[in-house]
Amino acid sequence: WALTAERSYLIDWHKVETVEALTDLRRTGLYPNPAGTEYGIEAMFPDAGYRPGDVYNLALEDKRIIPITGGIVTGPVSKVQLYNIGFTYPGQTEFVAERCGIAASNAVMMLAGPQLKTVPLTVHIPLAQVAATLTAALIERKARIVALALMRDFGISNPRLAIAALNPHAGEGGHLGREELDTIIPALDRLRAQGMQFLGPLPADTAFNPKVLEQVDAVFAMYHDQGLPVLKYSGFEQAVNITLGLPYPRVAVDHGTALDLAGTGLASDESLWQGIQWCCRLAEQEMQP
Repeated sequence: WALTAERSYLIDWHKVETVEALTDLRRTGLYPNPAGTEYGIEAMFPDAGYRPGDVYNLALEDKRIIPITGGIVTGPVSKVQLYNIGFTYPGQTEFVAERCGIAASNAVMMLAGPQLKTVPLTVHIPLAQVAATLTAALIERKARIVALALMRDFGISNPRLAIAALNPHAGEGGHLGREELDTIIPALDRLRAQGMQFLGPLPADTAFNPKVLEQVDAVFAMYHDQGLPVLKYSGFEQAVNITLGLPYPRVAVDHGTALDLAGTGLASDESLWQGIQWCCRLAEQEMQP
């Protein structure tokens, strides 16, 4: 794509027949730097405003793209810049969901890395609002979406799931908080009665233990910064953000814009390439009969 002072444009197409062919694109340069081009914050954020939403609209509405590729990969964006130009969505996930005709509540963010898949039940909200936002209906809805996606997109016939508790020591029988007793456990009991496999609620300080991860396919976290620090510690730049519940795979990088590295040549594109490979694999899985 190209960024101009007025809007962003998709300007080139690369058809990749196999995941292995991505290596050739990366080596030869998917995004060459034309002679005399300067990259920096001023170039990325001109006075007229940086509008990555234009790129999304083109990608999601252009009928050439999804039928050919079977999915979409997105890079990082600056939410500050998005909010400054009137972006009203909590994040990219909700924006893409709406463009796909899916309710934002039915689009689920999964972070996946070499050792862990984790799903935050609440995402981009203040920590002070987590307990009030966490409901049994929320847990049950997202659990079903994740289980279906693991079967359809990942080829896991009988997903095994774990869920972290909200309070320290899983609430200590209600002495350190009642969310486990009043909300989480009743929701899990209903899901188990429907045939789903669930461990938990587990104390969050042990929910991501390697012994636990050996037994499950994904772990639910109660909030954004309960699960993501573990994932990024265990596989930063190897992890990706996958939106579940859409008609096709959407995969994003697991990091922000790193504007302080713009123009230095020090930024890594590893997560982007991981995202492209993940998207190809997920698209291939969805095409299986």
